[in-house]
Amino acid sequence: MEILSSMLKSRQPLVVGSVGTEKALESLYSANDCDVIELRLDTLINGDKVQQFARRQRISLPVLLTARHPDEGGMNQLSIRQRAGIVSEFLPVGGLLDLELRSLEELEDVWE
Repeated sequence: MEILSSMLKSRQPLVVGSVGTEKALESLYSANDCDVIELRLDTLINGDKVQQFARRQRISLPVLLTARHPDEGGMNQLSIRQRAGIVSEFLPVGGLLDLELRSLEELEDVWE
C-alpha cells in the first residue's frame, strides 16, 4: 500500500492495464507491463475466475476497481444496485476505486 501511495503522490503519469475480457484473465501482469491493473467489473460482471485473477494479480500490482455507469461507457446496462453489489464484492481485493462523480451520491456506501 505504501508503494501505491507513493505512486499516486508523485503526480507522474501511470500506465493502467485494463482487464475487461475473459481472455485477459488468463495472464498475469507485472510492473514491466503497467503500473496498475484496472478490473472492468461492468464487462466482467463477477465470478470465481475474476476473484482468483484479482487475488493473484494484487501480489504484483495494485488493482483498480471500475464499474462504469452506462452513460459513461459502462457495459451490460447495469443498474446502480448491480454496480454497487459488484464493486462491494471486489473491495477486499482492490487497492483503488474508480467512480464517476455522477455516481458518488448513489454509491456513497461503497466509497466510504
